[in-house]
Amino acid sequence: MARQHARRMTTTALRVPTGLCSPRAETYARKVSDFMQQHVYGAAEAAVWEHAMGPNRWQIPPIIEEFKAKAKRQGLWNLWMAPYLD
Repeated sequence: MARQHARRMTTTALRVPTGLCSPRAETYARKVSDFMQQHVYGAAEAAVWEHAMGPNRWQIPPIIEEFKAKAKRQGLWNLWMAPYLD
């Protein structure tokens, strides 16, 4: 099941609604979509599957921490949180 989910991740892109959200929300949606396309889809499939079968499967995979750090650098981490709280 995890493998099927990972395979779906590689083909699913975030659809950015136009005119339904504020311009700021549309900008963030595009940035998140681009981030997912560039860093997550594809890279996550093999790494997460391999990690899930290993001895450290109950720990956060190292690649997730890398994604988190990249997202933070691009201002895409905890979008619902006020900037002064992070």
